[in-house]
Formats: sequence, C-alpha cells, structure tokens
Amino acid sequence: MGNHAAPEIFLEAATLGTSGDSYSIAYAHRQVVVKDIMSFIDANVFKQITHWLCKEHRNKNWSWISKTYRRRMKGRFCWGKSYTRKDGRKKWIELFRMADVPVRYHSKIRGNANPYDRQYHDYFALRKETQRRKAMKDRLFLSSDSYGKLTRWK
Repeated sequence: MGNHAAPEIFLEAATLGTSGDSYSIAYAHRQVVVKDIMSFIDANVFKQITHWLCKEHRNKNWSWISKTYRRRMKGRFCWGKSYTRKDGRKKWIELFRMADVPVRYHSKIRGNANPYDRQYHDYFALRKETQRRKAMKDRLFLSSDSYGKLTRWK
C-alpha cells in the first residue's frame, strides 16, 4: 500500500458485496438487541481508521487528515472520501456505520394462540400481513439511496 491507497480502501469498503462485510453482519443481526455492541464496533473502527491514517500520512498533520477524510454529517463525524464520477461530478462516499441499522424486536406469538384453531385465524392473518409489510420495507431500503450510497450503484 502506498501513500495514496486510502481512497481505494474507502471505495472498496463501500462497494463490498453481501458476503461478510459489516453491513451484512449488521443487517443480519438487526433483530437482536445489539445496539451497544454495534456502537462499540463503530468506535473501534473509528479508532483503527484514525490510527491507520496517521500512520499512512506521517508527514501530514491531523487537521489535513481530518479535512481530507472526515465530514460532519447530521451532527456527527463520518469517515469517507470524495471521488469523481465518469460524468465529472464530485461525490462523497462515506463508510457505513453498524449502529445506523434500526433494531427490530421479534414479536412473540401469544401463549394461547394456535394456528390450527379457527378463532385465532384473524390474529395469524394480521401477523402474516405485518411480517409481509416489514419484508417489503426491507426490500425498499435495499433498493433506496441509503443502500445505494453504500454500493456506489446510484
């Protein structure tokens, strides 16, 4: 890795597929209450990137590193890098934060509800509709700009 490897690293981190990257891990575990763990991982990633950038750019001071690789988005700092698209426009790509994935709790089935009992037919129909809506919401997120900025497809 040379002195100019950081932009490629950020672009690789942002364009990873769905096999083993931090976004996939966070998305797969969104139903478990792991917000503290995800924040802890984000803090450690932040520290590691800080350490790596200071090591990579030994002759630059912290203000240059910060100005080049950090931006303030929605009241907090995020790591990223600007790049030029084929059409000449400059875009900023930021590193995904695991803590941004919303926590979703599992809804338990009522203790006395039985899927084979007719009196609970409405309950299970409503439950199935709710699950279908949540799945649709997930698919819409994956096709939105929120996911597009991670993959650089949009």
